[in-house]
Amino acid sequence: MVDPIEVEAPDDTGSQTARRYEYQTHVAVGAVLEMLAGAPVEHVTCEHIEDVTVARRDPRAVGDLMWDFQQVKSRDDTSPWRLADVLDKGPLNSLWRTYQALNGHHSTYQLTAALEGDLSPKDPLLMLLARGAGAQDGRCLSRVAVRLGADREVVAEFLKLVRIRTLPRRGDIELRNVEALGELTRPDISRGTLKALYSEIVGMVGKAMVGQHGPRWPEWLGLPEPAGWNRSKRIDHASLAPLRQRL
Repeated sequence: MVDPIEVEAPDDTGSQTARRYEYQTHVAVGAVLEMLAGAPVEHVTCEHIEDVTVARRDPRAVGDLMWDFQQVKSRDDTSPWRLADVLDKGPLNSLWRTYQALNGHHSTYQLTAALEGDLSPKDPLLMLLARGAGAQDGRCLSRVAVRLGADREVVAEFLKLVRIRTLPRRGDIELRNVEALGELTRPDISRGTLKALYSEIVGMVGKAMVGQHGPRWPEWLGLPEPAGWNRSKRIDHASLAPLRQRL
């Protein structure tokens, strides 16, 4: 009898989803490492409004915080991203929904399409979009407006907030994060301890992604969901204090 594991599954989307979820976790870990490094990151929120939201201290921003709402997109194709790929994969659709949800909120923010891999330097419209200048070219503006099914003038304001960030490939991102963590620790720390510390941070982010980071006593006591439940999706400096002391 053939082992069922050798039979091609008719639907393997579960495995693909798990890999993408794992990749998104490593992206969020990168922002947590920024906090440990002393960068102006105030806190990192997972799976609320967008995949990852990084709040950075900025005296020029409303409330002294610049909010970076990141929609993370990975893909198996290793060729450089083109504008058509970005439109097909849908990060702008998600960021557009975020833009509409934030309408009327008095905060300073940007909307980031965080893409696994490189951008094609031969696609000038994509390069404009990446730096928040997509509305300056009528062709780029038209293509995005058509895809979103929205008015050009409104989309033009949206595109002023959009940025594109490229990320390491899934085979490299964990390695790069571990190396970055290594530079933040004592020089005498062993490789095994370093990997254990990284796994601990991954676990912390994983809990935040499902809203289980921090105290869970209301849940254990069977109490109604507290008003601040979404804060259990956030990693801040206070929650990193024990780990920072060990580093």
